[in-house]
Amino acid sequence: RFITSNHRLAVEVLRWVRSGADYIPEQWRLCRFCQSDVEDELHAFMICGGTPDLVTARAELRSDMFLIDPELRLIWDPRAFMTTVLHRSDNIARVAKFLYTLDSIFTSVPVIIPPVDSYRTIVLT
Repeated sequence: RFITSNHRLAVEVLRWVRSGADYIPEQWRLCRFCQSDVEDELHAFMICGGTPDLVTARAELRSDMFLIDPELRLIWDPRAFMTTVLHRSDNIARVAKFLYTLDSIFTSVPVIIPPVDSYRTIVLT
């Protein structure tokens, strides 16, 4: 679901048109846990520290990955690390387990829908 963008992260969910709802710009689709960044795949997979369950699951995945390939420790860029891990066939089961946990964590809390006034620009004439 994460690879095909068929997930419940705010970056996708708030893109969908809801009956009677406004379009929400991407920069307002904030993380439901930390509320400090756009809740997208990279943020959820590598960055968010807004809930202990997510931090623990990510630390376990990283530990497993480092045992398989110690050179992964040299990759500091979150996007590069995520891309490398996702493209290695020997990681499929571990990554799938992590993504299942990630999905469970994020779907356990409703997405944040910002107030319309926070993102709509009103032009007075």
